[in-house]
Amino acid sequence: MAESANWMDMEGAQNSGGLNVQFYRGTKRDVFNSTLQGLPLDVGIDYVKVSNAGEKDNVIHEVNELHKRRWPEQWRAYQEGRAQIADGTPMDMLFPGNPEIVSTLKANNVHTIEQLADYPDSSLTAFTPTWKAKAQQFLKGKVDNRFPELEARAQNAEARLVEMEAMMKQLLASQGSVNSADQVEVANIVPVDPEQPRRGPGRPPKTQED
Repeated sequence: MAESANWMDMEGAQNSGGLNVQFYRGTKRDVFNSTLQGLPLDVGIDYVKVSNAGEKDNVIHEVNELHKRRWPEQWRAYQEGRAQIADGTPMDMLFPGNPEIVSTLKANNVHTIEQLADYPDSSLTAFTPTWKAKAQQFLKGKVDNRFPELEARAQNAEARLVEMEAMMKQLLASQGSVNSADQVEVANIVPVDPEQPRRGPGRPPKTQED
């Protein structure tokens, strides 16, 4: 398995938030047993592929304990068969109404806002400078590890929920008033004895004999 760069070149970048890490299963030629058996034999091997956001070059190594400790979330996701999501803020937060931008960036190995903010200038295209500036502005708005823009959305959602609850209570109260009025009207109806014969018009009521 060829390597496109030296692993040590990536050491300083591993905390920059601009790395894509992908664990996967591959194969490796078992030279010893192949020679012993006189035919090519391969064995399964876990590999890790590391690349900078927006760059095609990557580093591929056989997985060791250092890799598992450095990227525990991705390793755990790989072990459980889940998608290995890059550490950072999801791109959907920056472009909630533009899924085409999110998919375009993901196709170019940019999966988080932090990665977009650190996107290398050498890889910028005609459209990415605007997106990169927006990502940097988003991160600059971070105050005490809180995103004001996201908090504003949450507050708006909470306000709408309170409004809907008030409307629901008002609707239930109105329904209760209607039900009460119906009950009063029903209570005022005089029940009729089904065994008592109806008297015709103009006939006096029949008196019961002692």
